[in-house]
Amino acid sequence: MQFVNEKIDFYEIDFDYMTHLYKHDNNVYYHSSYKSKLKPYIGVLLNNNGNKYFVPLTSAKPKHINLKLITKDYLMINKLVDVNEQEKKAIYKTNPEDNTTKYRITSMLDLRKMIPVPEDKYKKVELASLDLNYQFLLYEEHRFCIGKQDMIKDYANKLYEKTKSKGQRISKFHCDYVLLESIMSL
Repeated sequence: MQFVNEKIDFYEIDFDYMTHLYKHDNNVYYHSSYKSKLKPYIGVLLNNNGNKYFVPLTSAKPKHINLKLITKDYLMINKLVDVNEQEKKAIYKTNPEDNTTKYRITSMLDLRKMIPVPEDKYKKVELASLDLNYQFLLYEEHRFCIGKQDMIKDYANKLYEKTKSKGQRISKFHCDYVLLESIMSL
């Protein structure tokens, strides 16, 4: 897998398309409130032999504190900060190697939830058109993803190949790429 246009950008996925996929696989990230709240499905886009695959970002949640920062299934987008930093609503994880710093987790790039997406169901997010606070957050997340781009491609490819060879989802937490490819253009 390679990034579309051979670089990391953020993309937004069509809400109705997400609804369609969710009807067939309830592991697809889907929240009916996103349409009324205008919260987009944002993530990175990979090219896999002509098929585009969208890897979603999800906001940091308190449950993420207990997870590893990076696994073959996801990458916690984080920044090392001073141990005394305390932003309201921020999610922090202890740094076991240094008691003067901790990790501020901003989001998760969830490879388990990647989905195939046709050409007409995504669009590039123009960061400059967003609210300034949201721009700052996405720039920070983008910078993290650039630093991990080889890992993202490698892990996404391995998950995809493992699923394809099994012929179905590899666990109850993963999307079923085989099924989703078969219904993506219905």
